[in-house]
Amino acid sequence: MLLKQKFILIFLSTFVTNVFSNVIVSQPDKILGFTGYDGRQIQLEFQFTKPIDKNQTVDFFINDKKVLSMKNESNQQIERFATRLRFNKDETLMIKTTDSSTNFVPTVATNYVAPANNSYQPQPRASVISEQIAKSYNAKVGDCIYMIGGISNSGNQVPTKFIIKVNNENVIVDSSDRVAMNPWFVIGIKETAKSCDIFVQ
Repeated sequence: MLLKQKFILIFLSTFVTNVFSNVIVSQPDKILGFTGYDGRQIQLEFQFTKPIDKNQTVDFFINDKKVLSMKNESNQQIERFATRLRFNKDETLMIKTTDSSTNFVPTVATNYVAPANNSYQPQPRASVISEQIAKSYNAKVGDCIYMIGGISNSGNQVPTKFIIKVNNENVIVDSSDRVAMNPWFVIGIKETAKSCDIFVQ
């Protein structure tokens, strides 16, 4: 009887997790310049089966500590988001949307070590993703890609906020020192983006 009850509880737990999660998480095997499992640069890609609407926020936690937050202030629905975070082995990422919570344990071969050289000379770049860029960064043609060079994201100079623009409308990303060196983001909406820009605060 106890075994039967335990089986039912496991089944219900699995069922509830699957029903109420609207985020699909993936981790590529390789990224440009790194293996896909280097704790300094773990690239994670999020597909929202229920798009993120205006004024909705997605929060990202590593072992219950918030490390990133994305708020959609635009009139466009966000269907995809990607970034690179720093991880240690066996850490769990939790993604919280307005009506769901999803856990994901990335594959990490080596723990991250913050760079010894503290650099803060932001060099932001943004563009609509072409076919060539898509192949290099495992991204979708027509999404926006944002890359900020010159930031070690360590020491006392850590960017706290990125104002990201898609078609001249804002998406706000609140950051932390768990965002990888030279921060990197991708945002995808339903339509092909016409313009992309980013500002560092």
